[in-house]
Amino acid sequence: MRYARALACTVLLLACSSLSGEELPPLHTGIDGTFAPHAFPSLSGGYEGFNIDLGNDIARRLHRKIIIDAAQFSGLIPALQAGTYDFLIAPTTVTKERADNMLFTEGYLNTDFQFLIKKGSPKITKLEDLKGKVVFLNFWATWCVPCREEMPAMERLYREYGERGLVVLAVNFQESPDTVKRFMRELHLTFPTVLDSDGAAARDFAVRGLPVSFLLSRDGRILWQAIGSREWDGAEARAYFKRMLLPLRP
Repeated sequence: MRYARALACTVLLLACSSLSGEELPPLHTGIDGTFAPHAFPSLSGGYEGFNIDLGNDIARRLHRKIIIDAAQFSGLIPALQAGTYDFLIAPTTVTKERADNMLFTEGYLNTDFQFLIKKGSPKITKLEDLKGKVVFLNFWATWCVPCREEMPAMERLYREYGERGLVVLAVNFQESPDTVKRFMRELHLTFPTVLDSDGAAARDFAVRGLPVSFLLSRDGRILWQAIGSREWDGAEARAYFKRMLLPLRP
């Protein structure tokens, strides 16, 4: 558990260094270098983003050099456990297993899902409310041109099959509620939208580009993934969704 206490001990390390007058060796930390805007390659070389700024600020406050390594997220926690890193700077979902083995700082990002739905629609307060339904899950952003192009078709799909059991759920990537509301009003979109404010949902689904869509079965399994925009209300798509929504046989 020594590695898990790195963050909690940084203030103590600073106090010790000031008393001894000796320069302590640098700390090593890891980031996910492919997860914009938290960390991503810079045009001038190296990496930039919120996590880089955070690491540099920690180094400034500790008066201690911090070496920041960029890696794939899947390798960060194993490297921390192996002692390669003293701590991590990466948005990480706190699961029971991770909480049992690591210490987490107080959250600095809002990780709660926020659902934007049309007034008068059935309330959705958590993802579990969708259990038992076929869910068309679409990751998007207002600045994404292909996202804008495919959303009218998604709206038509939602209006035709929504009452037959199809849930069209758009997951917005890290934008403000006001920005999303303006976009939804502009395109006259009525299907529910989730605000993925810290990118946790995108990370859980390994999203690396927008738009990307998933179809989830009634028991929550991912049936398929589609990268890029599609004609979601075309003849073939409509026939497919019609079959998917047939009542289950007893």
